[in-house]
Amino acid sequence: MKSILMSIQPKWCEKIINGEKTIEVRKTAPKEVPFKAYIYCTGVKNLNLTEYVKLYRETGGAIDYWHGKVVAEFVCDKVDTIPVDSEAFAAISKPACLTTDELIKYCSGKDMYGLHISDLKLYDKPRELGEFRVIRERSYYAIPYDVSSYQKISRYEPITRPPQSWQYIQELED
Repeated sequence: MKSILMSIQPKWCEKIINGEKTIEVRKTAPKEVPFKAYIYCTGVKNLNLTEYVKLYRETGGAIDYWHGKVVAEFVCDKVDTIPVDSEAFAAISKPACLTTDELIKYCSGKDMYGLHISDLKLYDKPRELGEFRVIRERSYYAIPYDVSSYQKISRYEPITRPPQSWQYIQELED
């Protein structure tokens, strides 16, 4: 099964973990289903004090341990294409925890994808980003200045920066 790492804002992490949010909406999605998704909780530094206090209360203080870490994983067994359509937005609104207006603003007039969240597992101890690996391709010339010696190598390297939205990664072995 393929694996991805997704960056998710703290307020959405909380809603996913408490079971309120069962569909994650994205502008792009992996082609192969099912896949495993690891949830990276973005930092709390962009939250205003009111939002932070609310999240702190709702998570029992866990938000302080989550930010900047991989906090959970889930299996996405279905990806819906969400057309730019008020009926589709109305149907997806509640499980995505977004209003129709928020969906319209987010989609920018293009179709979106609804990733169904199943088999959610919250980690007892959040994982560091560096524990995850991404494939990197490197090109080089084996013999300097010899075009015929051009080679490409692929290898997994530790992730040093979270993705803007999501990226394929090497699946972790338990």
